[in-house]
Amino acid sequence: MLGEAVSVMRHLWKGGWQSHCGKYFTVDRARIFTLPKEPPQIMMAASQTRAASMAGEIGDGLISFEPKAELVNAFEKNGSKKNPRLGQLTVCYERSDDEAASAVRKYWPNAGIGGDLMTDLELPSRFDEIVKLIKPETITEGMPLRSGEASLEHQGISGCCFDRVYVHQVGPDQDGFFRFYSDEIIPWLN
Repeated sequence: MLGEAVSVMRHLWKGGWQSHCGKYFTVDRARIFTLPKEPPQIMMAASQTRAASMAGEIGDGLISFEPKAELVNAFEKNGSKKNPRLGQLTVCYERSDDEAASAVRKYWPNAGIGGDLMTDLELPSRFDEIVKLIKPETITEGMPLRSGEASLEHQGISGCCFDRVYVHQVGPDQDGFFRFYSDEIIPWLN
């Protein structure tokens, strides 16, 4: 289904009227009226090797929050070694670790959902039901809260084979996050 969806998007970016009748999707005379100068890259997320392989076959880049060399290897084996490989590090910056833990529980409780549940739940409402069953401390387990240097090392992101790492701040204190990373983390990385 994902492969067919990517194919449909790429056809639409060619311009003109496009139709498609596939196994999963039917598109009847669709058109993008204001085309970008260059078609957007399709970056595909993967946390398992099968998805990383597909990302290599049909995507323009890989995104993963899992610092696993086998994901990058599967992506490269089935695609181009030149395509970007992006690592995601999810953090929560607040004035204290307790405030950060509260923010994660409020804004990003799915951090505590692991395994197949993250990909196999049918409806968004199911996430809410699962989150209610999770111990509050489990939601923040493994997520860097306010600490900088340790966050990259702890997650294994800095030593993996990603081209770039982007940091996903889940708390509401965006200004504090940018100041902290500008003053404390970026100098440490250089």
